[in-house]
Amino acid sequence: MDDERIILKIIQEHDRTDQMVISRAYGDGGLEPLFPRLIRASGDQLGNEHATMSRYGIWANTVRDNIRHSSFAPLNPEMGA
Repeated sequence: MDDERIILKIIQEHDRTDQMVISRAYGDGGLEPLFPRLIRASGDQLGNEHATMSRYGIWANTVRDNIRHSSFAPLNPEMGA
């Protein structure tokens, strides 16, 4: 299967309008800057470290929390909600 078909298959599988589910299981996301956490995860991956998967999980939760926050925040706070 070529790359384009793989990407289209992934998009089709996850193309939903479901509400975002917010888990309370891990409080490790937050609104921290995204790239420092991604860099730590990728650095662990390069070094074959044991914390790689957990760091990617924390990064994914941070992405989720930033998206969730941005969808509720006005683009220009001076214009109101």
